Amino acid sequence: MPAAEAEQVVAIVPESTESELDSEATTTAKAPWPLWQLALLALPQLGVQVLWAFLGPVVVEYFRYVGTSDTFGTISLLAGPIAGFVTGPAVGAWSDACTSKFGRRRPIILGGLISTVVAGIMFSLSPHMFRNNSAEIAFAVIWFCIMNVIINVMQTPHRALVSDLASEDQDVPLQVVFVFMMGIGNLIAYSLMQIWKVPVHHMLELMSIILLINIVCVGIQFLIAKEEPLVRPSVEGSDRSTCTLVVNALHGMIHAVFGQPRLLYHLAFVAVFAWVGNTAWTYFGAQWFQNVVYEGDQFAEEGSPAYAAYGQGTWAFSLGGMRHAFLSEQS
Repeated sequence: MPAAEAEQVVAIVPESTESELDSEATTTAKAPWPLWQLALLALPQLGVQVLWAFLGPVVVEYFRYVGTSDTFGTISLLAGPIAGFVTGPAVGAWSDACTSKFGRRRPIILGGLISTVVAGIMFSLSPHMFRNNSAEIAFAVIWFCIMNVIINVMQTPHRALVSDLASEDQDVPLQVVFVFMMGIGNLIAYSLMQIWKVPVHHMLELMSIILLINIVCVGIQFLIAKEEPLVRPSVEGSDRSTCTLVVNALHGMIHAVFGQPRLLYHLAFVAVFAWVGNTAWTYFGAQWFQNVVYEGDQFAEEGSPAYAAYGQGTWAFSLGGMRHAFLSEQS
């Protein structure tokens, strides 16, 4: 999934379901939280963005490292967009209906975090667990697909949690906070790429650092967040199971595509092509620098000119990414 794509994953809940859940929430006006506390609540978005921004540029070369063909590795990248398209709305509806005593958002965030740690480690261990190349490839691809799903599970409730606690007057400042967190996440991700000349040869070490960042960010969020459990009164003759809410959310998302003003379709058309360019650069920009611009080779002998050139390509691409992240923050 592209680095900036995380911002686009939102939960869409049908109006009837959404109004029902909102009516069961607190009826008193929310007291405004200090902005610095809300910023700390939004901190996990930074960790998630580090993960997305790092995976995007390195995953194609990592698949080559474990032995996939260029075609198969490219097809595997479809897991990210497909997972985000389906998982976001489903998890959003699931989170809205959660009646855990720990709150609506935190149980799903915690489950997503634990699952992401497991999937990230398994994905990174692929080259070290098998001598059979086919098993290595299958293991890496399967865990990559799983990881794309569960990262969306973890990230979807983050904004909802902050929105639950913030007052209406704080909505605009919070949007700025989330954009700022994503920019810092991009900056950290590109910085990590400069630690080793060939990042994919050290995927386990780099992934461990990124997962630790996510654990710390979620830990800080949990220390501050205070959620009231959702209590849903039973309504005779109504089916309000979590499964029903998820199905309704997906149905509402599909139904919302039709019958919209022409201007909205025009904007959607523009956005599609903007994301085509963004996604192509995210997934293949680093590979182009490493293999074409600098004519490097990750499989070359360490210390050889081709190996050094590959490292120079990695450094140049990541430096460009860091500068772009910094300039985006300034604007």
